[in-house]
Amino acid sequence: MRKRKRSAKTGRRVVVCAALALCLCGCQVPRPELPVVGEKKTESRAGGGYGAEGGAAEKGENPGGEMGWKDAPSSYAPQVRTETIRLAGEGEVQVPQEAALPAYRVVNEPYSEAEYGRYKEIVREIYGISWKEGERDAQGEFSGDGMYYLSFPFTDVSKDKTAILWIDRMDPNLTFAGDGEYQPDEGFRLLVSRGEAGTEEEREMLRQRLEEKSEAFIRRLSEEELCSGAFVRDEVRWLGIRTRNETTGKWEQGRYGLELVYERTCGNVPVPGREPTLMGKPGSAIQYIGFVYADDGTLLELKNIGRQSLEADGGRNGAEKAGEAAFILPFDAAAQIFEQYVRTYDDTRRALPAGGFAESAAAGDGAGTVTAIRFTRAALEYRYVPAAEEEGAEEGGFLRPVWNFYGTASVGQTRAGERSLEGEITPVANGREIILVSVDAADGSIF
Repeated sequence: MRKRKRSAKTGRRVVVCAALALCLCGCQVPRPELPVVGEKKTESRAGGGYGAEGGAAEKGENPGGEMGWKDAPSSYAPQVRTETIRLAGEGEVQVPQEAALPAYRVVNEPYSEAEYGRYKEIVREIYGISWKEGERDAQGEFSGDGMYYLSFPFTDVSKDKTAILWIDRMDPNLTFAGDGEYQPDEGFRLLVSRGEAGTEEEREMLRQRLEEKSEAFIRRLSEEELCSGAFVRDEVRWLGIRTRNETTGKWEQGRYGLELVYERTCGNVPVPGREPTLMGKPGSAIQYIGFVYADDGTLLELKNIGRQSLEADGGRNGAEKAGEAAFILPFDAAAQIFEQYVRTYDDTRRALPAGGFAESAAAGDGAGTVTAIRFTRAALEYRYVPAAEEEGAEEGGFLRPVWNFYGTASVGQTRAGERSLEGEITPVANGREIILVSVDAADGSIF
């Protein structure tokens, strides 16, 4: 896989006086990860509580370090108002149960030929798809009936170090992909409005059945040592499916499907990387496995992206030795950094990715473009930092503890002195919850 060049991590570094006093504990042996499939969920701990006025915390003992985050408040309600940004909302503060959050080195693990063979056997076992033996091309191979193609562009088979195994159903008359005028989410909503997507009870039964099949597949991978670590269900999304009319040749909306995505965790700590980021650089995902099914349960896509092992990485977050408990920035300090960054953020310089972001530019007649942000939650999680972003590193990357602040956002116009948006309002990322800001838990810098 061709590596995208990334600049070194930049961002405003905010000096937080007492918050950055190092508080280290003794050497910790990293707990082995368990091959568990579950829902994305972290536990909240009660704490001082945040009021709605200005987002100020009730201060208490919170020195950071191994257990410092256990004193995080149970909820948080920031309020920031500038000429270009409105931030409000309230949500819980989610912290993990782990005794420590050391930094890790992520090492890529490509598949061997023997492992590739076991992978195909599991696909046959779960989905009934067999493969044409001995008829492999440089990028993959077809199933025996020619309906599926398994590509392996980034495994040992093609002499690369990033593992990707991707199965597509080769049906030229069916697609769930979006384009400039059509989005699968909108297609599904249209079917629901027309009563053509089954009942809610029927969809729930289908979802449960397909989740069971997907999780059985992941468990088999774990049993055969083709993946390591735990996986949590990160996304459940209903999609519109278009089929080509054989008579007219035109694409028509008439079916629906389900997308399920499972992300690998570090122990029980999430490692989000697929969500867009409003302010700062988007993250990168470690291993994730995605499934797309049609409404009759037919597998349309199975993508298994990445395969890594984790090694304790010393010298990070104040840890002197590999596996030592690392310093963790207290939540109240991270919250101050978050609010200050939002308050001073130059909205007009933001690189706005496709998929719902609107251009930010001043409008005439006393009106201006404003980004309205609704905070939903904060969580202490890991962030995967590819090796390209770390000096002296070559392959793989690193897991770093971060405070992620989540929310939804919309872009619209507002008149001078008015609070509400008016005119055409564009939701960011189609209204989905995204990461607003990711704060490095080691030094308070912004990714």
